[in-house]
Amino acid sequence: MWTANGRAAVTDRVVEFIDDAESEIVYMTVEELLDDQVLDAIESAADRGVSIELAGSPPGVEERILDVAPDASVFDSLWLWSDTPAGRLLMADGTRTLASVLTADGDDDHDEATETAIWGSASRTASSRC
Repeated sequence: MWTANGRAAVTDRVVEFIDDAESEIVYMTVEELLDDQVLDAIESAADRGVSIELAGSPPGVEERILDVAPDASVFDSLWLWSDTPAGRLLMADGTRTLASVLTADGDDDHDEATETAIWGSASRTASSRC
């Protein structure tokens, strides 16, 4: 298990996981963390034939991802993201997982929240659905 701190570092790790995916990506994110770098990686993965599954993301996120990966599938999640400080959850090929949270920088301004992630890999995760 490792950690990554800061949006740029977490985004780099997310893009690495997506770029290395061979068969499946399961992705959940809040809208403010979906940037062009991640969208480009998702589009490239879809072009390689990687299955893209989206879970529990706001409609704006789903629309933006479906624009670059129209064959992506959407499913409901048991998580209520609006009730948590959740940032992103990514599973790639059932072997690599990343989960992040957004924490306030002390001034209670959510726009300036810091992202921190934990990530790891295993031979196979227990489930490919969130």
